[in-house]
Amino acid sequence: VEKTGKLTDAMRLVAAAKVRRAQDGVKKSRPFSEELTSMIKGIVKKLKGSGMEAELPMLRVPEKVSQVGILMVTSNRGLCGGYNAFIVKKAKARIQTLNDQGIVPKLIVIGNKGKMALTQRMYDVNFNYTGTFFDFPDTLKANLVSNIGDAVRNLFLSGEVDKVEVVSAKFFNLVKNEPTIRTMLPLTPTGIEDPGDETFTLTSEDGKLKVEKEKVKSTKAKEIENDVIFDQTPDVILNSMLPLYLNSQLLSILFDSQASELSSRMTAMKAAT
Repeated sequence: VEKTGKLTDAMRLVAAAKVRRAQDGVKKSRPFSEELTSMIKGIVKKLKGSGMEAELPMLRVPEKVSQVGILMVTSNRGLCGGYNAFIVKKAKARIQTLNDQGIVPKLIVIGNKGKMALTQRMYDVNFNYTGTFFDFPDTLKANLVSNIGDAVRNLFLSGEVDKVEVVSAKFFNLVKNEPTIRTMLPLTPTGIEDPGDETFTLTSEDGKLKVEKEKVKSTKAKEIENDVIFDQTPDVILNSMLPLYLNSQLLSILFDSQASELSSRMTAMKAAT
């Protein structure tokens, strides 16, 4: 029993170290995301009233939603309490709601636990699994986020779906995270960042781990002078920037999911110890 206790306590400490890594990843990715958001807002503001922003494929809102895509974000491993079970339950409830409206959603899955749940826990709801699956590695890299972004974007731009939602965990603190549903596409041209956006820092006090959170202020639109001449038309520039923005949002969601998984594992291992 003592050896098992030492093992579970070691797993708790390893999870804590990985939470710090996720925290560092958020900090490093934020400057690029903020600058990109500011520039996109500036160009959209300049285009406002021209009607051109409505012609951008990633911003186009359909008159009626008849097909929906869902990106479900779970972990690769277990031993993290009810983390994956709650996400699967949330996704299943959303699919059932869509089924009641006569919609059979198309699924893209991240994480082995989500893939296993398709046959083990979601057999009684109707969905079309696209066959697109991504591992959720310990270290998040740009090429993984880019590949996920391409899959989500292609599903939307091909016309297969009118809307893409993501079901993932929202990190609050070391003992609380909640499964949430968020629309990824179409992007909203105004107020494009998450209204609940915030950063977290893992610290220690009196030998105990705690999380300090800070609300992130809304990014202001970059001021673009009237005499600025674009080398390419603004819609072409936006069409090249919006995929980067989508990827930055996906990276933020994955870091949030990673922190939620690890904090759930810390809690589970502490209870096991």
